[in-house]
Amino acid sequence: MKNTIDFLVKCLLFTFSNLLLVSIVNANCDRPLVMGYEDYGSFLIIDENKKITGGLDFEIMESAFKIMGCKLEWEHLPWKRLLKEVKDGRRDLASGANATDERAEWSYFSESYREAYNALFIRPEDAKRIVLSDLGDLTNTEFKVSAQKGSYLGKEYAELSKNPKFMERIYEVNTDEIAFKMLKKKRLDGVLMNIYTGKTIAKKVGIKVNVHPNINLKKKKYIVLFSKKSTNKDLVSKFNKALKKMHSDGTIKKLMAKYFSVQSPQ
Repeated sequence: MKNTIDFLVKCLLFTFSNLLLVSIVNANCDRPLVMGYEDYGSFLIIDENKKITGGLDFEIMESAFKIMGCKLEWEHLPWKRLLKEVKDGRRDLASGANATDERAEWSYFSESYREAYNALFIRPEDAKRIVLSDLGDLTNTEFKVSAQKGSYLGKEYAELSKNPKFMERIYEVNTDEIAFKMLKKKRLDGVLMNIYTGKTIAKKVGIKVNVHPNINLKKKKYIVLFSKKSTNKDLVSKFNKALKKMHSDGTIKKLMAKYFSVQSPQ
């Protein structure tokens, strides 16, 4: 009987120690949380050494996690690789993301902290040449437009991407800056990306662009992805509460005005 009790006590202690270990691994702020990033126009601004220097998303994230009592560490990574790192738990967070069924399998979603829509950027001189009534019209043309690897451009694009003929018209790039450089050199006919960021990157690259009037991939909500392998739901809940406070006290509205003079389309 005594041996049985001793065995049960050892089992309970073993189980408790494992639970404690898990709680430490998934602790909220017992260590700096790693947020991956890449150059993303006025949302995430980097210098020539790829060090983050500012941006709307940067300021929102820093403010929210400060409210939570958490410290952030920022690490530069290409978007597609960053998603894989968050999925595997080697990085904790990715901002500027969209919610998808696939991402829900390996990450927790925050509440939305900003909205915008994706557009097709073209050279002004091509406005009459590139005649499209919607994005699907690309399928039967010779036009070539870019999309960033790993990016989510909305349901319409997701459905069209199942068509091999449509995808023949898409050139996938690692960064949007590369896309605009190719547009400038006339190696592409258009660039699909966020309306705000596109204007910022085009200016940086030194190319004048127009937004195609018929290609509007609808307003999207941007969220933060929290790795299920390195964070927990409690952390997400605290982040959402911090966001709510920032919305109610006008912080996010002030930051939007700081970086953008135009309002998000309705």
